Amino acid sequence: MIYMLFVGIFLLLSISFYSFKEDVLAPSVIVCFMWLFSTLCAVYNIDNWKIDLHINTVATILYGLILFIFGEKIGRLLPILKNKNTNNKNTNNKYINIYNQERNILVINISLTVFVVIIAIGAITVIWQYKWVLNQTGGLSNWTDTMEKYRMENSSWSLDKIAKPSLLANFETILKSSAFFMTYVFFNNIQTGKKNGYQLFYLIPGILYCIDKILNAGRGDVLMYLGAVIFAVYICAQKRHRWRIKVSHKFVKYLTVVFFILLFLFSSSRTIVGRKSESSTIEYITMYAGGSVQLFDMYLQKPEPSSTIWGKETFQTLVNYLGRKFGKVEWQYIPHLEFRYSNGVNVGNVYGAFRYYIYDFGYIGLTVLTVLDGIIYSYAYKYIRKEKYIPKDGVDWKVLIYMYFASALFMFSIADYTYAMIFNIIPNFKVFIIMWIIKRLLVNRSFGVSVKGIDI
Repeated sequence: MIYMLFVGIFLLLSISFYSFKEDVLAPSVIVCFMWLFSTLCAVYNIDNWKIDLHINTVATILYGLILFIFGEKIGRLLPILKNKNTNNKNTNNKYINIYNQERNILVINISLTVFVVIIAIGAITVIWQYKWVLNQTGGLSNWTDTMEKYRMENSSWSLDKIAKPSLLANFETILKSSAFFMTYVFFNNIQTGKKNGYQLFYLIPGILYCIDKILNAGRGDVLMYLGAVIFAVYICAQKRHRWRIKVSHKFVKYLTVVFFILLFLFSSSRTIVGRKSESSTIEYITMYAGGSVQLFDMYLQKPEPSSTIWGKETFQTLVNYLGRKFGKVEWQYIPHLEFRYSNGVNVGNVYGAFRYYIYDFGYIGLTVLTVLDGIIYSYAYKYIRKEKYIPKDGVDWKVLIYMYFASALFMFSIADYTYAMIFNIIPNFKVFIIMWIIKRLLVNRSFGVSVKGIDI
């Protein structure tokens, strides 16, 4: 049955790829590819896990992918809402028709002074987090032991033990905002043809952000950030060439190489974040990426007892927020799923996005939420592709917002991040408010900062 699943997903990937004009980063193409990769990893472990998929598992996964493709088709057919700010281009001097430019993208000039301050804040954050780890663990002689202790006692396993200084937490939010913003600026400016060596420094906030996340004993946020980087590279390149770039063998080769390098780095970093698995690189990667297929099959055959909390898994961030807001203790929980064993092997606790929807709302929920996934991502992607006007300072907020949220697509075969991210209201509000402040300080003549203007 697992080979039937692999063939079925491959066919859906092909249909999606050619239906959406061979766009390699179309939402459904990403989702189908990630499920195909997870299935391939599960195939590698057939004997180790004694995999024997059931027909309802194969049908459910294929049904879910068909729903996502259908949702993307709906999203692409929806009309684009007009931006009121750009209705009258003769009287509004804040926007420019990018189709009148030599390149379909504008240089974003920044203030060096403000950028240095941002880097300084990021460096302070990383150093503070490092000292916080040592303080919480007693500074064990072995780094792996130190991080294992920190991960178990201070990261995300017990609400009672999570108590980080609020100022450090806010500094980490500033670092996150600057990392995403400056990454976008870097790849945007590279595509304008303005290739100066100093622009490589724009990536420093992103590097510091990854170090900070590793010091928090986790790699999920790093993977999400790398997904955002992929979108920044691709979208900025497509904008420059007016979305005429087609997938070539050279592009596929480079993408494949980068993909496997990232997988190798993910495996190699396990000891840095306090994980002591002694399995080989291939075994480690295939367990994480392929475990969702076997675990989802096991879940469908033996579901967990239903919860009295509405949307407990799908809307976990919203439920936790409401629980804190209204003092409901039972709504405040760590959203870890149960671990399962197959053939005596610990396969983990990743089940794919479809598990969340089915657990909370059954197959009706799977249908509605998956179609909505496709609509949301495809409509936002279409909005970026069809936009003709952007601000004269070159900052396209649509791209920033999309690369921030759409990175969840790369995790779809592992877990559902979409609704958890969308309804993570307060943290998202902080991130984008800080991004807006950074943008004002870096790019505009605001708050008394003199910034070089853009010659258009």
